[in-house]
Amino acid sequence: MTFNYTGHGPRVLVLGDSLTLAGWSLLYELLTPRYGVLIGAWTGEGYNRGKMSDRYDVSLLPRAAAFLATTNPQVAVIAAGTNDAWFGRSLAGALDAMHETVEVLRGACLIGVTLRENVVDPSYSNEVARALNAAMYLWADEVVDFARIADRPGMLQADGIHTTPAGTVARARAITAAVERCHCREGT
Repeated sequence: MTFNYTGHGPRVLVLGDSLTLAGWSLLYELLTPRYGVLIGAWTGEGYNRGKMSDRYDVSLLPRAAAFLATTNPQVAVIAAGTNDAWFGRSLAGALDAMHETVEVLRGACLIGVTLRENVVDPSYSNEVARALNAAMYLWADEVVDFARIADRPGMLQADGIHTTPAGTVARARAITAAVERCHCREGT
């Protein structure tokens, strides 16, 4: 099986969840004039297994990262963890899967996207979000502070998790800016 990057130039791999899916076409639009882009994103998935992972009995994010690392991306964006915090999944499992994901992408300039740490939904663990953010700051070459973006008025839907159209645009633009910083840093 082969995967083709859309566009030409340095290869940018983006891995994420439904927040990334919301901005899928916009990320391609913003990045493909200058980069080759490949996005892998799955609703409900996180570092830990989600519904799709359970269906196929595989930890999807680390497995996808390992497979897509063979495409030699110069920049890798990892925008995951919201579902780990929202659905009470194992923090230890999420941290292990995060480490596994990051290690296979280590040759790329790594971009992490922060999680919100002040969600009022009782199903969401702000503690898990804080722990995942803290770990991300240790491996990320660049950070997209989505938590700060999400705190601005009009960025989130009523659930406090998913982006509004304006939030989707702000998130995609912040990811694009981080890719630019990585690109300039790496000289790719």
